[in-house]
Amino acid sequence: MAIIAPEYFHETIKSSKMKLDDVTFVEFKSIESEMKYEVCLKSNLLVFILQGEKIIKDLDREYRIKQGNGLFLKQNHYIMSHILGSKTKAYESFILMIDDQYLEDFFKRHGEIFKKQTHDELTNFCTFKVTPLIKAAVDSVFPYFKYHNKHTKTILRMKLDEMLINLIQDEKTGAIWASIKGIADKRSNDLKKYMELNYTKPWLLEEFALRSGRSLSTFKKEFKLIFKESPKKWINQKRLERARFLLNNSNYDVTEVSHLAGYSNLSYFIQLFKKSFDITPKQLQKN
Repeated sequence: MAIIAPEYFHETIKSSKMKLDDVTFVEFKSIESEMKYEVCLKSNLLVFILQGEKIIKDLDREYRIKQGNGLFLKQNHYIMSHILGSKTKAYESFILMIDDQYLEDFFKRHGEIFKKQTHDELTNFCTFKVTPLIKAAVDSVFPYFKYHNKHTKTILRMKLDEMLINLIQDEKTGAIWASIKGIADKRSNDLKKYMELNYTKPWLLEEFALRSGRSLSTFKKEFKLIFKESPKKWINQKRLERARFLLNNSNYDVTEVSHLAGYSNLSYFIQLFKKSFDITPKQLQKN
């Protein structure tokens, strides 16, 4: 049996689940005493074994995770999963399907407190012991599967942060922290590279955000954290610098330079250029 996570949990199983924008909480209970399936992970998974056992296999390793333990699995790889209950007790687990965006935001919120954390090399998954503090945080989530209020989403995010902070603090190899930091660093580097390659495209901010795989609000938030200024200001500055370079070092006329720098409106380009450099593009070219 082959499944894709998180879609399988959203569409197929009858276990309790709560979906936020970038996190899904699942209380999973197997109706069978034993199940084997291949899993394609499209989200990062944090799994707590509440009852029974789980065996995870990738290309060259096998891990057996028993009740009272858990595992963290990174997205975008395949595993074989084998869950084991018993004749009297079914397999049960608490699963968190976490998008990279949440983990990047978590890193930005709490990275300072773990800046001296040492860690092993990055791995696709790692196991951990569920400590009393982690168990208390997990147990405190279950009432929200049944009861909700207008602050439920905010509370659940705080509880997930609590779980992750305690996991990072207690997990001795530092593998979970290394994974979260790696995800955050990659997304930041990806956005930097994306903007350097595309700032001359004549797109609105909404299109920059959409093509980067982010909502407009997320795009603006990430951009400000990485570049320390707004997207509009940064894009205009980069375009104007490119325009000035082309005017000084090429035979393109002002209209061509405007288009090559990313401006579809010539008058707007000239206005911004004059405001930024106290000279018009044509005057600069003549000089």
